[in-house]
Amino acid sequence: MSQSGDAPSRAMQGDQIYSAHPRLLEDFATTKDGVQIEVLRSPDLNVGVPMLFIPGMLGTASMFAERVEVIRPRPGIAFSHRGCGKSSSPQEGHFDFLSRCLDIEAIVDHFQLPRYILYGFSRGVSMAVEHALQFPNRVAGLVLDDAEAIYPELDRGWLHRVLTAQFLWANPFALEQIQKESREIDLTNRLDEIKVPVLIVRGEQESSLLSRLAAERMKKKLSNAKLIHLPQSGHGASPEDFPDFRDALEEFCNQIDPDAG
Repeated sequence: MSQSGDAPSRAMQGDQIYSAHPRLLEDFATTKDGVQIEVLRSPDLNVGVPMLFIPGMLGTASMFAERVEVIRPRPGIAFSHRGCGKSSSPQEGHFDFLSRCLDIEAIVDHFQLPRYILYGFSRGVSMAVEHALQFPNRVAGLVLDDAEAIYPELDRGWLHRVLTAQFLWANPFALEQIQKESREIDLTNRLDEIKVPVLIVRGEQESSLLSRLAAERMKKKLSNAKLIHLPQSGHGASPEDFPDFRDALEEFCNQIDPDAG
């Protein structure tokens, strides 16, 4: 099933301490199509409703390790998309949108999570929404950070840019397949099916992927949503806005699971 970039054999040897963040454990989960997904997580997942972090298009678990620690004592789980970080790269035909959503399902199944909060960042927003639509009785809440609920069709120009930028944490084969197998998936018109609490986050600087108009449109379609604007942030919370972002995240989580807070 896998090309180069397979998860190391230690994936099958149980939990590992992640040296860059010693309070987190490194683990691996297997998807239904045989991909090994790298995971960084809190040691105890039973102290409240955990938050599952879904990275952007080429994101890795390590990019969200600090977020996992920020929400302590609430448990958190971050993972690397297939073909990124230490996650393996499947064969052609396994990089389309729904196949990539299997990475989320693998984490939930691996840890047997009965209930959890999904945090989708950037292009991970569309994946979070898709998963919430598939499993409405298990998702307790959604954080949608700086993107619409749209998975894009990627052109060859995108591939050229990411190859030129040398994203060393992404397998070049995976990059080519992500671009080749991408098709636009617009879930905007299905947002009204989501009934759980939702926190929408957008940066107000130019690099943000979520316009004010699009954010307001999302909020209107969702029955139980709060929208926060980060004035000094672009695509992701800036150091200046981070305290307000952290407080909004904590308030949102405590609304869903006050005991863990």
